[in-house]
Amino acid sequence: MSDLITAADLKTEVGVAGTGKDSQITGICGRVTQVIEDYCHRVFVTAGAITEYHSLTHSTPDIYLSQWPIIAVTSVGESAVWPRDYSAALVAETDYHAVKPEARLERWNTGGRGYWQPGHRTVKVVYTAGYASAAAVPKAITDVALRLGALLWREIDKQMQGISSASDAMGNVTRFTHARLTPEMKEALNPHRRVELNGTWEIDS
Repeated sequence: MSDLITAADLKTEVGVAGTGKDSQITGICGRVTQVIEDYCHRVFVTAGAITEYHSLTHSTPDIYLSQWPIIAVTSVGESAVWPRDYSAALVAETDYHAVKPEARLERWNTGGRGYWQPGHRTVKVVYTAGYASAAAVPKAITDVALRLGALLWREIDKQMQGISSASDAMGNVTRFTHARLTPEMKEALNPHRRVELNGTWEIDS
């Protein structure tokens, strides 16, 4: 998994110079990436090889993969027998078409649009997905990553982890908000979030 932001980007955002804090900054980049990807239920930068099995309750012309955008589809197998046999791989642009930005696989046949076989684990897909690099990730996502990273840095730099308020010798009280995804950040991320209403996939690897 690659981080959504670099240490250099975050250092610029929070105004840190030199290399003395690099290990902390790098750690924050990793934490921010994990928080955002957990919220969005997806990996943004090249997820590597993914094997998915799809179980369909009824015949459907399209199936949606769990990660997007698709980089490449390695193989697609469909089986109506039990135990399943995926050895006869489907042929791209003959038996199926991958709509890569949407992670959608259209079933094709000789007469045009076809239907995927219903049943448990009838379709097996091996593919790679994600943006090629952090630079290719939509700016709305990396902006949230920088903002959350800055909040985390200030909390750590001021040693305010777990503190909700503090007062000085004069009795002045300062309140702190824990570093977290704010409603505004979630609003920015929501268009890029995977909503699992009718997910058919089972991820094997």
